[in-house]
Amino acid sequence: MRNKIVKVLIFSLIFPMALHAQINFSQENMSVIQSKALSEKKLIFIFAYTPSNSTSRFMTNNVLNDEVLGLFYNQAFICTNINLESEEGKVLKQLYNIQQYPSLLFIKDNGELFYKHNGSIGVADLMDLGQQVLNAFKVNKPIYQQNYNQKFEVLNTDGRFTLGAQGQRLMYGYPYPNSTSYFVVRVNKKFASNAPRFQLGNPFQLHEIPNYGLGFWRKFKSIFNYFLRSKNIYNQNVYKNVHYLKDTLLIEFNNHLSLSSNISYDFENVSITQKLIPLNSQMLELAPDDTASYYKIHYTFENKGNTQVNFGLLSLFDTMIDDNDAAKMDAFKDAELKNGEKISLKNKQLRGKQVIYNNADIPERVLVYRTTAKRTNDLTGDFHFINPPDELHIGSWPLYYSVLWNTPMKYDGQKYFDSAILAKWDDEILEIGQKKEISIIYGLFNKGILEVIPAGTKYTGMNKNGVAYEFDFPKFEVSADTIRKGDTITISWLTKNPQQAEIFINPLSRKKLENNGSIKKVPAKTTTYNFLMRKDGKYLANISKTVVVLPKLEYEELNGRLTFGNDNQALSYGFPLPFSNNLFQIQIGEKDFSNAAFDDGAQKIKANRVINGGDEALNYLFYKTENAIIEQNIKQLKRNPYELLCPDTNFILLSFKIKNISPDTLNGEFSYFINLIDKNESIELSANDSIQIELRNEIGNDDIPSRINIKDTISGELLRLYYKKNKIPTTIIFNEWPQYWSSNKNTIKNAYCKDFILKTNWQYTQICPNDSCQFEILLHSPDNKLDWTYDNREFVDSTNIYFNSNDSLLFTESRTKIIEFLKKNNKKYNIIEIEGHTDNTGSISKNYQLSKSRIEAVKIFITEKLGISSNKILLKAHGEYDANLETNKETADISHRKVVILLYKTKPEEQSTIKK
Repeated sequence: MRNKIVKVLIFSLIFPMALHAQINFSQENMSVIQSKALSEKKLIFIFAYTPSNSTSRFMTNNVLNDEVLGLFYNQAFICTNINLESEEGKVLKQLYNIQQYPSLLFIKDNGELFYKHNGSIGVADLMDLGQQVLNAFKVNKPIYQQNYNQKFEVLNTDGRFTLGAQGQRLMYGYPYPNSTSYFVVRVNKKFASNAPRFQLGNPFQLHEIPNYGLGFWRKFKSIFNYFLRSKNIYNQNVYKNVHYLKDTLLIEFNNHLSLSSNISYDFENVSITQKLIPLNSQMLELAPDDTASYYKIHYTFENKGNTQVNFGLLSLFDTMIDDNDAAKMDAFKDAELKNGEKISLKNKQLRGKQVIYNNADIPERVLVYRTTAKRTNDLTGDFHFINPPDELHIGSWPLYYSVLWNTPMKYDGQKYFDSAILAKWDDEILEIGQKKEISIIYGLFNKGILEVIPAGTKYTGMNKNGVAYEFDFPKFEVSADTIRKGDTITISWLTKNPQQAEIFINPLSRKKLENNGSIKKVPAKTTTYNFLMRKDGKYLANISKTVVVLPKLEYEELNGRLTFGNDNQALSYGFPLPFSNNLFQIQIGEKDFSNAAFDDGAQKIKANRVINGGDEALNYLFYKTENAIIEQNIKQLKRNPYELLCPDTNFILLSFKIKNISPDTLNGEFSYFINLIDKNESIELSANDSIQIELRNEIGNDDIPSRINIKDTISGELLRLYYKKNKIPTTIIFNEWPQYWSSNKNTIKNAYCKDFILKTNWQYTQICPNDSCQFEILLHSPDNKLDWTYDNREFVDSTNIYFNSNDSLLFTESRTKIIEFLKKNNKKYNIIEIEGHTDNTGSISKNYQLSKSRIEAVKIFITEKLGISSNKILLKAHGEYDANLETNKETADISHRKVVILLYKTKPEEQSTIKK
């Protein structure tokens, strides 16, 4: 992990802008892409997907947009994505036999498949996969095959390893690269280990191994009592404090399959380096053409901190010889043992029994036999302790694998049926900068070529007949690494299982599973699934996949309309009450949609807002149609993002992103309407401070300004609107709001109404599938902090109050009607909207003033006579606008001489106001 972080930091210094990227998929045709791959000598990475597939969408939204991943893939490969439902995709699907979605393909410039991964994959795994593919491609070897004469990296590994010779195991796990051998370090009584089993979640158990005599009966009873005679020696809290060590393993092979490797870890200011150094039959380091008969396991521990530390090491080796899991052992005080030398009676008696050595009695050498009858004529393992431990235990792996630090001492002399060696170097002080080195040599006694395989990688080696072969490591996949509570995941596995091991997935099922399969699961909480292959009580494979379960998203349904203001003063209709007439309309294909109720054919759509995802989620809304998702986002900024020549005060960035979720290209238009407040009937609009925008004027093409000033000529400037330079609108229109609210397209053009609206319209074309476009408006109030609230009104009730011609006096029955109306709806509402209307007799301007007088009369009665606060009342005058929608003929119709009282209920202010 440390190496990965260093690489990212280096990239960020050299390519600072690239870190804001993601995987950039070329949309050019395949022949052009292949030509680029040929000229740049790169593989082609293809993300093959279907738009309807949930895991494809998950990878698009959560994996492929990762910045660091994008930096690596954009430099390492020529990247493209192909919809498998397209004509090109159908050909690709058949050509590369794609049966699972998504599929990740790495192909050569001639179209030859280099590697294919089926199904979804997380960011970290996709990074590792890309690195392995790149390493293999550079040396022209199949992926996972060892790259001879090359150095390469295996990311995110713990450095465990298994040993074998010609396909025969000398330490457990070979040729399965899943070692049960490991080490534990203790630094100032804190523990760390390269064994992932410490993360499994079960308390450690100390297994009693009673002596039941020899032969089958002893073996049977020992296995039977394996689970019956056990007790917990550590609780979960102890083992959960064991830090799991992993980093980048560096590997190099020579011409004869002899591997050397090193890996470094850091724990509590102690640097830990493990090296595997191949040795020849004389235990000397290899010349270039030598083959390995031994391996030196060399540890270097260095105090990198500012204070001295207490440091200790415990190391477990799970021994076996080919098919003998209960390998017998002889121990020797003197490391020198000549071929054919007789074994003392004392040493012979150690075979198959638990033995404990301490201090001066520690042997320097241990031989591990496949059969004791043939002794060294058969395969014989050979241990040399270059730095003798303080304790050495020869005996049973089931007894030792549970040991964290305190080793059992009471089993001396008892039989064992599963062999292991446990060595411990007691705590000692490491001064600042001091190093401690420990070496163990293990190999074959006078026979064979020794091979070593890092745990968790694919095995490639020689079989007993000297023929090279490969063994596929089991595949274990989970469809997603992060989900929301209630989501379904697919857990799948695939293995050839040549040893017919038992397969389990913990905690998914306690029953044995088939070699291949998949299970759907709805995890209730964050869970680690362990794929286990067990043979004779030991695990041939243990692969972990963690699924993080996030809280289920809860949504609030809104219409998404906004009001803007500052210092509790309205700049667009409704503020400070959350009661907006600002809205958008969007044309998608042949259909119109809006977040306001229209009767002219536009379909009303409501937004969803995340209510449990933090402040940022509360500012984000999304609407969904059959073809697109419209994302609405509001951000309050301290500094402007457009490099504007204006003070760094407060800005609100209102953006709309249209994402194409259909298989077809989308075209259409998007319009946003701001209903402007004009208390003094003197509002003016100007473009870029100079050119005044006239009422009912439409600006388009090259005349579109980058800034619009909305100004009250009496009180001063109210609001500024800015447009992004590369997203200038198609048209801007300044007009009366009722014309856009009404469905009637033949509205009288000379209607008098001091109720203004600004319409901004964008045309959008050629939004390809899975692509998007975005429109932005930046709002700025030069003198005051700009605030906004969502419209969250819910209609309660309404009534009409009628007037005599050319009069604003309330009738007695009208007063009584208002009292009864409000009393009937007592406590059901918290906002009153009063709208004034007239018939169309008389002048237009006088009728507008008359409608204002009528709503003022109703307001005064409600506030003064009924004691209702004016802060709960919104006023809107229409004059004769509604009366002359259909005709210019003057008609003294009482149905138009009215005030409409509308009651609304809103949520509490702290829920509706996002930014105050």
